[in-house]
Amino acid sequence: MELMVSVGIFIFVLSAAMGALLSIVNVYRKTQTLHVVSDNVNLALEDISKNIIQGTNFHCDAMVAPITDARSCNVSGTSSIVFVSNDNNKKITYWLDTVSHEIMKDVDTVAGKLTTGSVVTIEELRFRVFAGEGVGSKDQPRVIVNIRGTAIGAGDTSSSFDVQTTAVQRTPKY
Repeated sequence: MELMVSVGIFIFVLSAAMGALLSIVNVYRKTQTLHVVSDNVNLALEDISKNIIQGTNFHCDAMVAPITDARSCNVSGTSSIVFVSNDNNKKITYWLDTVSHEIMKDVDTVAGKLTTGSVVTIEELRFRVFAGEGVGSKDQPRVIVNIRGTAIGAGDTSSSFDVQTTAVQRTPKY
């Protein structure tokens, strides 16, 4: 009888320890996934911010013509932005591909994508543009970028993320 009680207690303690170990492994996987996502999304945001800081003539929504004029969309934002690069005078477009859920970058007419990795699904890319347009306006153009998505990790782990950054044109307007 005493042997059965001690074996029962041992099995209970062993089960609790195994549950704790499996929980720790799951947390580790989720942490690793978030680390990869953080690196990939930060790299994409850095590319977007760097080009916006060095850009001019910001136009939100690449589908609204003429894209050569500055255009604000500071309330609801849009999923694309077009502007002119200051260093080589090329047109840069960022937009969300809703089929592949990736951030796309076009330089003039050459299409490409920003690498966010296979574990990242971008659900929303939103640009709010404060273009500082208007005759005599001295408002410095700025862009608020929001990215919302999901990171798919090993096993059943997935994590949602929502990041935002603001970039201001470096070259003064006045």
